[in-house]
Amino acid sequence: MQPGAISLKMKVTIKPVKGHPNYKFRVTFSQGGSYQQKYFKTKVNAKSFADAKTVELENVGIAERGVYSR
Repeated sequence: MQPGAISLKMKVTIKPVKGHPNYKFRVTFSQGGSYQQKYFKTKVNAKSFADAKTVELENVGIAERGVYSR
């Protein structure tokens, strides 16, 4: 895998939620070996969280592989 690439284990997705009166978007991500979900009222908030979670998961993956940029 190329440096900076995200493996399928670290994929973060944003999907619309249908049938819920308050939440319109769901962010799904894998953390600690299980999938987790977080719900948001706006797409902007969901995108912001997904971007932050993607960076966090990339950093965890780099640390686990023992590759450091310093």
